[in-house]
Amino acid sequence: MIPVYASTGAFVTRKNNRNYRLIGPVGDRMQIDGFEFLMFDSWNDEIKEIRSYLKATGHAFPVLHMDKSIGEILSEKGADGFSEAMRLYERDLETAVEIGAKTLVLHLWNGRHSDAHFEESLPIASEFCALAKAQNITLAIENVIPKTELSVDRLIAMARYDENLRFTYDTKMAHLKNENPLLHEEKYKSLLTDKKIVHFHMNDSDPNLYYDGRLQVLHMGEGTVDFKSIFALLKETSYTGTVTVESTSVERDGAPQIEKMNKSLVAIRRAINE
Repeated sequence: MIPVYASTGAFVTRKNNRNYRLIGPVGDRMQIDGFEFLMFDSWNDEIKEIRSYLKATGHAFPVLHMDKSIGEILSEKGADGFSEAMRLYERDLETAVEIGAKTLVLHLWNGRHSDAHFEESLPIASEFCALAKAQNITLAIENVIPKTELSVDRLIAMARYDENLRFTYDTKMAHLKNENPLLHEEKYKSLLTDKKIVHFHMNDSDPNLYYDGRLQVLHMGEGTVDFKSIFALLKETSYTGTVTVESTSVERDGAPQIEKMNKSLVAIRRAINE
């Protein structure tokens, strides 16, 4: 069985002041195999309290999505941002160890500078990977949209640079540049057949749909991602990794949409395990 997790970022948002104390009670009502915990930069001063809280909930946190500002730092400063990025990386790695996470999702690039310093970031990625591996944790770099290349080409380049690097594949991110169909091509299918992609973010998207000026992270069936094709490819390539649903599940007043998330969790779990 491929486990299906829910991202805490789906319901812990700006609309409820990023109230991480929602995680316990929401998790009690969700049909999950565990959570992917999303770390926010605004929580830096609360990290010890957050670690204690997460462990006290009794829920499993098999995946930790690292602070996205790590990628923003490397995107803006390249190698000059190494020390600053490493400080945040080590902090989040320590959190992963404490809460029992086995996979780390990382944005190696992010923000307006995107992949401007991609080549400089490759040795940093290798160092990050080695630090995680020493803790028996897998680093999985996400296919964040780059400016100058397709994200799948960036994944191929990283795999060639360091055979130990592994990846998270976000269906929404890939959809924005029509990359999902490319996974069926032999060049890119190798990311699955060679077990380089170890984690999926199963999110829908419609490039024409914005809310409050932001592109929406939709639930399966709400956008235009061809999930039928993606699920078929996972079966064809005998995918044995993990899956997270990140789709936004919060009302305007910040209340979590638990039933909406459960519907997606159940549907995706059935589709990939039937």
